[in-house]
Amino acid sequence: MSGDQGRADGSMRLLLEFFCIVAGTEVAVMFLLPILAPGVAGWQEAMLDVSMLTLVAGPLAAWRAHRLIHREQVRKVLETHRARLFTWLWSLGIFVIGLALSLGGAWGLRNNLNEVAQMRFDRLSAQLQSTIESRFSKHHGHGGRRADP
Repeated sequence: MSGDQGRADGSMRLLLEFFCIVAGTEVAVMFLLPILAPGVAGWQEAMLDVSMLTLVAGPLAAWRAHRLIHREQVRKVLETHRARLFTWLWSLGIFVIGLALSLGGAWGLRNNLNEVAQMRFDRLSAQLQSTIESRFSKHHGHGGRRADP
């Protein structure tokens, strides 16, 4: 719902509530007036009617208007908090995805380096072993005795 549409709906609702407050209060005043002020007629009855209507309906109408304004303010605050929460969650999600990709890349690089290091170690070990065997066989011969130079 757009902001203008929400305000229009709120204004119509407030106007309808004002009409209901005034109408309900007027009905109550018309029933109570003969009980509270018996024998009053004419302009005195009209002034008493207006006074009672104003004293009862006025605070109710002011309270409803205040609630509508407060509701709009709360809605704006909630939308702001919702937007901040969405932004924070979005940032957290991007951070977690980036962290997972970084950790995955680091783990893959570690495994790759371990494989390369193991292959190099195996190659150097085999080379060293063949060097040691060739030197040993050169100096000691095949029977384990030292060959004469």
